[in-house]
Amino acid sequence: MWAGSRDDYWLRDIEIDLINAADRQRPVDRQKMEALARSIEEIGLRTPLTLELESVEDEAYRLVTGAHRLEACRRLGWTKVPAFIFNSEVDARLWEIDENLMRAELTPAQIAQHLALRKELFQERCNNSVITGGNDVSTHPHENVTGYLSDGRRAPPQNQKQFAADTAEKTGLSKQHINQSVRRGRTMKASGRDLVGTSLDKATELDALTKLKEQSPDRFREITALAAAGEKVSAVKVLEAIRPASKRAKAVSVSELVDRFNSLSLADRQTFFERIGVKPIYVGDRASSGPVS
Repeated sequence: MWAGSRDDYWLRDIEIDLINAADRQRPVDRQKMEALARSIEEIGLRTPLTLELESVEDEAYRLVTGAHRLEACRRLGWTKVPAFIFNSEVDARLWEIDENLMRAELTPAQIAQHLALRKELFQERCNNSVITGGNDVSTHPHENVTGYLSDGRRAPPQNQKQFAADTAEKTGLSKQHINQSVRRGRTMKASGRDLVGTSLDKATELDALTKLKEQSPDRFREITALAAAGEKVSAVKVLEAIRPASKRAKAVSVSELVDRFNSLSLADRQTFFERIGVKPIYVGDRASSGPVS
C-alpha cells in the first residue's frame, strides 16, 4: 500500500473506476501503452499517477498526468493504482506542466505555451498565499518575484525565489530558455491562434513573431491567421521585408568596394572623397586618397 502526505498533496491507492480521464489533450498511443504494460508487469509501476480531487462527496478524481500508465494498469487487470492527489487545481496543473516539459518531443510552440501558463499559475499561487495567510513565501502584488511573506513582511533573501529559478529547478531547463519561451508564449496568446504544428512553430519564427507584433500589429494578425489556417508563412521573412532598407543592406567585402571605386568616373570619385572628408591625391587622370589595388 502506497502511503504518504504533504500539505499540498498526498499519496494513496485509488480505484481506477473513480478516475475521470476523459478530458485529455493528447490521445493515448496504443503502442506506447502496450510497451508500458509489459514493463509494469515485469517491474511494477515506478511512477504514481497524478490526480486532482474533484468531489469529496462522490470521491471523484480527475486525471492530471499518467494517461498511458492508467490504461496500461487497466489492461493488466488492476483495480487500483497508486496516485498523488492534489486538493488545489493550481498545484495540480503546475505538476502537469512540469511533467510535460520534461518530455523530449514537445515543439517550441508547445514549450512556450506550457511555460507561459506555468508563470501565470505560479504567480496565482503566490498571490493566493498572500490572501489565505500562513507563512508561505509569496509574491507582492506589484512584483513578479516571490519575495514577501503572507503577513506583508519581506522574506529573507534566502527564501526568495524567482519564477525562472523555480522552473529551472523543477524541469532542468535553463533560465534563459525559460524566459525566452515565456515571451514566445505570450506572443502566441496575444495572437488568439493555435500555432502548434504550423509553419511558425520554430524558435526563430516565434522570436521574429514577437518583434513583428511590436513593429506591425496588422501584419502580425495577418500572418498568424494564415499560419493557423495551414498556410506556409514566415515571420522572419515578413519582418525582414518591413525593416528599413539601411538595415537590410548586406555587408560589402573590401574587394567589392575596390572594384566599385575603380569603376567610378573622376567626377564621382571627387564627390565620394568630399562626402567622406578625405583630400584626394591625383595620379594622372585618376583620383585616389592613396594606392588602390
